[in-house]
Amino acid sequence: MALKILVGGYTSIITALLYTPNGSGTAGSLSLLSQSNAGTNPSWLALNPSDSSILYANQETWGGQIWSFAIDPTTAALTKKSSGSTGGNNPAHFAVLFSGGNEIVAANVSTFSIKTRQA
Repeated sequence: MALKILVGGYTSIITALLYTPNGSGTAGSLSLLSQSNAGTNPSWLALNPSDSSILYANQETWGGQIWSFAIDPTTAALTKKSSGSTGGNNPAHFAVLFSGGNEIVAANVSTFSIKTRQA
């Protein structure tokens, strides 16, 4: 069974890869599916726990934000849906809460703050 992998980092893109195991216990193949513009430094990614077609990505910058994206089911290309402030600077980590996937808690490194917001 092939697996889609979404990769963020300290660039402006999120890359979607397809890993296809070969079934014999050795390494399979990894291929590029798509690359999507994702703002600045989308270094942390998380799926909505209630709807895996929605991805959240931080903007690890001064004036930090969390962006939400719709994921194309075939290519895994991303379409930006919304964005919101983390209430601080350089959010290095966030978590989507399991209360219906509609709240996010973000940890801002440069301002030593934690913020909860609606997803």
